[in-house]
Amino acid sequence: MLPFLRGLIEHAHEQRKLLRALVGRRSGQKMRFKDMVLGLVREDLDRLAASWRRDAAAHCLTGALVELLAWLAEKRHPVRIDEVELQFRRSIRPVIAGLEKAGR
Repeated sequence: MLPFLRGLIEHAHEQRKLLRALVGRRSGQKMRFKDMVLGLVREDLDRLAASWRRDAAAHCLTGALVELLAWLAEKRHPVRIDEVELQFRRSIRPVIAGLEKAGR
């Protein structure tokens, strides 16, 4: 699920300064970035369900991911990428499980 996640987190980590400009507290570009991430999430969730549930889950996951990346960009001392990815994946399990269950 969300195969692009690791690469996105790695890129965000490497480009913290740029990411801070895109999604940081003072950025006006956050919605544009969020729309791009929403497209990636929707594409991956299409195989689970094709209904309002998929769209709601995509928005939920996108919001959480963009906020996580914004938090990561603002950190003075970066957190390990694998820990960030693992924490996010653990956090989204209930959303994915609910979507899988609804798709049956």
